[in-house]
Amino acid sequence: MGLQSDTVYTYRVRSVNSIAASEWSNEATAATPLTAPLAPTNLKATVISAGRVDLTWHVIVTNETAVAVWRKTGSGAFQRVAALPPGSTSYSDTSVTTGSTYTYQVRTVNDYLAMEQRCHGHHALRRPEVVCVRRW
Repeated sequence: MGLQSDTVYTYRVRSVNSIAASEWSNEATAATPLTAPLAPTNLKATVISAGRVDLTWHVIVTNETAVAVWRKTGSGAFQRVAALPPGSTSYSDTSVTTGSTYTYQVRTVNDYLAMEQRCHGHHALRRPEVVCVRRW
């Protein structure tokens, strides 16, 4: 039997033989988690100025509760820089500095899972070459 995502199921059991059936057991309840939201696609980063990078992407709204933008500088760790409403398709990062390399991730998230797409470029140049790779 296939189960639906984000659904509460309640169960109870009893024994049966050729003569009689027992009383029903107590109820046990379990909830299935939400399925993963669809990952953003077509992520692009554009250097607008020495202090601004604009990100755009496509998203198909499914069951996400937010869109999160993450960034790392150089080989550092990713840090969330923005939490946006579901269905958001752009973000302007105005906390960048000339000479740094940034890698971005845009993630659609729900209460259980996140899906991401990455993009990186060298901000040291006025118009960097930006390479985006979809990652599941």
